[in-house]
Amino acid sequence: MLKFAVSFALGVLLASTPVIAQTSAACDRVMLDVKHDMITRLRVNASSVSIFPLDNPSNPFTDRVMGVTFFFSPFDEEHGEQRYRAFVKSPKLQESYAKRITDACTNVAIVAFSFGDLYGLPKFFRMTDGSVRRGVCIHDDEEEPRILPWGYTGCL
Repeated sequence: MLKFAVSFALGVLLASTPVIAQTSAACDRVMLDVKHDMITRLRVNASSVSIFPLDNPSNPFTDRVMGVTFFFSPFDEEHGEQRYRAFVKSPKLQESYAKRITDACTNVAIVAFSFGDLYGLPKFFRMTDGSVRRGVCIHDDEEEPRILPWGYTGCL
């Protein structure tokens, strides 16, 4: 029954997920693989994927102009916080997802994850050497917003 529920949830998510402009079949497959892995490994609902244009003047890429955020929620509230903590305590897992996506999706430079109503999970930045790095959170107390270097993000 769980296998059917996971397959059904993944099928619904796929049908409702917009495709990144000019993606390859490899990119689409990796996006589905990451969603499926999170659904089965963490037992979460993959509620949506937001694909957005990057408006970041420090972006070093001319061809990687998109970002992706995966939104997830727990299957049940009883275990939701436990699953959130397990995911937060797995930065290598998050980084591996981001690396797989940015390797396959040649127009994606940032990958982020959001779990339920909880924000503040780090963004992962594709670097010019092909690696993926967890964004460094900077507390910015200045009144005027400033342009942060690539790989840095404001703290929530």
